[in-house]
This record gives sequence, C-alpha cells and structure tokens, in this order.
Amino acid sequence: MVERYLRTAKELGIIEFRGAAKTGGYYLSNKFRKLTDLKS
Repeated sequence: MVERYLRTAKELGIIEFRGAAKTGGYYLSNKFRKLTDLKS
C-alpha cells in the first residue's frame, strides 16, 4: 500500500528520490516546498 502512495506523490511532484538506490531516500521536492511556503 505504501508503494501506491509513493507513486502518486512522485507523479504529482511532491517528493523526489535522492541518492543511491540502496542508501537514498525520498525528500520533499523544491517545487512542493515553494507551493507550501507560508512565509509572507
């Protein structure tokens, strides 16, 4: 079930995978960070 949520988040550009396949991980994308920036 987690794979489905990761796939959807990747398709929407919310997360991106960084690093090597074995040791990397998912991080919020810069695109999503800019959309959710609450600083005014």
